[in-house]
Amino acid sequence: MIKKLDFEKEIDQIWLLYTKSYEYYYCLKKIAEHDKSKFSDIRFISFISYNCWYILIIELCKLFEQNNKNQHYNVYRLLNILKNNYKNLEYKNLISKSDIDQFYNNLNALEVINVRDKIVQLRNKFYAHTDRDVDIFVNNIRVTLNEVELLFNVLRNFIYEIKSKVFDGHTIFEDKIFIQIDEILAKIETANKIRHEEIIRKYNDKKL
Repeated sequence: MIKKLDFEKEIDQIWLLYTKSYEYYYCLKKIAEHDKSKFSDIRFISFISYNCWYILIIELCKLFEQNNKNQHYNVYRLLNILKNNYKNLEYKNLISKSDIDQFYNNLNALEVINVRDKIVQLRNKFYAHTDRDVDIFVNNIRVTLNEVELLFNVLRNFIYEIKSKVFDGHTIFEDKIFIQIDEILAKIETANKIRHEEIIRKYNDKKL
């Protein structure tokens, strides 16, 4: 018998991995939307972008890599438990086989598989990456934030439906996170501008 309590622990851990990975996605999204100026700290932006991509890809692989036998809280692993052991589910009266089939179809849609495979390939490149040219590496990432959002949308639907059907719960997914990276970048630019203007002022004072 696959107990409801054990299932809840697994879906909560998947939700936790979703939340963690979404934080880094959100930072990357805000960096992409940020209007750069001559006072932007490009080295800082490159450093943050690289590290956000690194952690985002690692966390997404934990969730989505289909043959990831070492990761306990993997959405495909959990889906296979539901699909292959339906008659042993303690909570099978709360979720139908057609529900599970729909989850399976959503998570195995061609567009999802394509993005998932890109994520895994990128993870392998990150592991193999040893040079220090961070800018070139980030600029050659062939996964878009829109593609990452596709994975998040499918995963959000899976978590929401499971929580609603099996645990009679209401799941809230926040669009914003506690780290306001756009505000941080703006403050850095303001500080750089003030410092630049102070240097120019001192230079002009010496010329007088």
